[in-house]
Amino acid sequence: MSYDEFLTRDIHLRSTLSYDRLRINFIYEVYPEGAIRAFPAPLGNVSYPDGAVTNLISNNTNTGFESQLDVKRWDNHTLTFGFVWQEKEMSGVKSISNYDPVTFAPIGEYREVAPFSSEEKRTIMALYAQEVLEIGDDIEATLGVRYDHYSDFGKTINPRAAFVWQFSPGTYYKLLYGRAFKAPNYQELFIKNNPVVTGNANLQPSIISTLETSINHAFAQNINGGITLYRTEMKDIIDIIAGRYENSGEQKLQGVEAELQIGSKRSDNVYANYTYTDAEDVTADRALPGTAKHHCNLGFNVKLSPYLHWNANLRYTSQLKRTPGDARSNISSRKVVDMAFILSDIKDEIYLKASARNLMDEQYESPDPTGTLVNDYPHLGRSLFLEAGIRFQ
Repeated sequence: MSYDEFLTRDIHLRSTLSYDRLRINFIYEVYPEGAIRAFPAPLGNVSYPDGAVTNLISNNTNTGFESQLDVKRWDNHTLTFGFVWQEKEMSGVKSISNYDPVTFAPIGEYREVAPFSSEEKRTIMALYAQEVLEIGDDIEATLGVRYDHYSDFGKTINPRAAFVWQFSPGTYYKLLYGRAFKAPNYQELFIKNNPVVTGNANLQPSIISTLETSINHAFAQNINGGITLYRTEMKDIIDIIAGRYENSGEQKLQGVEAELQIGSKRSDNVYANYTYTDAEDVTADRALPGTAKHHCNLGFNVKLSPYLHWNANLRYTSQLKRTPGDARSNISSRKVVDMAFILSDIKDEIYLKASARNLMDEQYESPDPTGTLVNDYPHLGRSLFLEAGIRFQ
């Protein structure tokens, strides 16, 4: 439920009350029927005539309230104040299995075993404030700060700032800084009775700070381009160390992004963008594995008729290197082509979309950082989709 109203000409209030409930019911076939696995003593070779199957169940609820007040004063000041309250709860946690989840020994029947997590509740409260200051007709400055308090790990304070200058018609300069955090989730905090990894209730949030500067220019009526330099630092990264989630490690990423668009976003257009990333694992003093140095997108949208649109996109990602000591070969570069035809009426209220993803049937993978999957995580090959829809306005 939401309330959105201008209390006066200069004061705007938005408030939202929400509730959602998600029941998780995962079934994993860890080993197929008849599998045999060699374990260290005293288990030795273990046979699974009925396979090894586990069923993880939990109820997850989230109740939330947010209220934001925007106040415009003295023509060039806009002040924003906000309050957030959330309560998250995980209950009804069960593990049903035909093997012991800690030792992997078969137990001869499919029954409830030690739960995969404790039942927990998390309360979140946050306050934030921001001011947008218009300095003449060409400059805008933004300053903001947000305070969050989590009942399970404590508080975090994160600022943000922005400076935008239109120093000539069609040309903008931007300088942006922001700090954010990633709160540890329930699995990272509370997972247990797992032979691979256990949770850590003492985890702290990961902190991410980003600084970027960019110039965007309109070269002609429908030709726009820009270039951005950026630097990102991540600290207290949550990772698995010796079978337990820990705050460990620091990473830095810096690079450049360039983009160009010719044509209108609402009609025929061609676009291209390129990103170069230099990523470093500061803790290990080496290049960050699993991170591509080069990304590129090239595409177009064409209006073949008043009712038919055609678009295509080529995505290129360069080679992904392994962690030193990983015997698997590096993940090769990939070129993926997507294409779609969209048939719609003049008002775009009824449409039919035929699309092909990975049209050239490129074989590529996402890396498995644990090293347990020899062939990593394969992506879909050529996939065809047909979609129809009606939009109500």
